[in-house]
Amino acid sequence: MNLTLSLVPENPNCYVNKRNPEAPEMSLSKLRTTKDQNTLFKELSDIEEIFEKSRNMQSLKKLLRSKSFRRRITISMGLMFFQQFSAIHEFISYLQSIFALIDGDISSSTSSKVW
Repeated sequence: MNLTLSLVPENPNCYVNKRNPEAPEMSLSKLRTTKDQNTLFKELSDIEEIFEKSRNMQSLKKLLRSKSFRRRITISMGLMFFQQFSAIHEFISYLQSIFALIDGDISSSTSSKVW
């Protein structure tokens, strides 16, 4: 098994990460059955573009230090907390019974589906 794994070429992403300029192209040509250089070049440029975008992304520490990000997270967590502890799930599960107690023109099952 070790012998077989040693014959498998490296992933081009690994070479792009290591900033080795020629190796990703050779690895990609070994991995792909097509010999069309335009297709290989386009795929390689896509890999490099994605790698550059991921390098430019902010780290979690930088995001947590951002005041606007913390405000957004606080609002989202507050909304989730309110939804969970406001008993909305119990209200929805008993909705058909509640509409049955109210004498209306529409049946309780239809009213609960519309609500």
